[in-house]
Amino acid sequence: MWVYHGDSRRAILFGDWSTANSIGFNIELSTAHAVRFYWNSNPDYWPGEMIVGANTWSHITITYDGSTITSYLNGVKKATRSVTLAALNKTAGEFRLGRDNRTTDTALNGKLNDVRIYDHCLSAAEVHEIS
Repeated sequence: MWVYHGDSRRAILFGDWSTANSIGFNIELSTAHAVRFYWNSNPDYWPGEMIVGANTWSHITITYDGSTITSYLNGVKKATRSVTLAALNKTAGEFRLGRDNRTTDTALNGKLNDVRIYDHCLSAAEVHEIS
């Protein structure tokens, strides 16, 4: 996805947080513009390694091949982490772009563009081409 973050507030980019189910899956920006990834409410698979600039477009990609999560910023690999992601403990809810169902304190003050979800793990070459 392409992201334009217009301020220093925490912002949800894509996710499914709900009061009934907590976080199943979230990609968000911290107040320091760091990309944070949550799975089954476990935070910070990359605390601080992916920083997007304020008031500029950045391309963020996260892939998972069944054993490794890889993050890319503007087509460049930033971090990898070996992990087994358990099935989401999600029973209901919906995915949202630019916010979740909390109050507006997590709404993105910015823009998202060209958000994509693939049915396969992208290669580094594919990520570079897309970005």
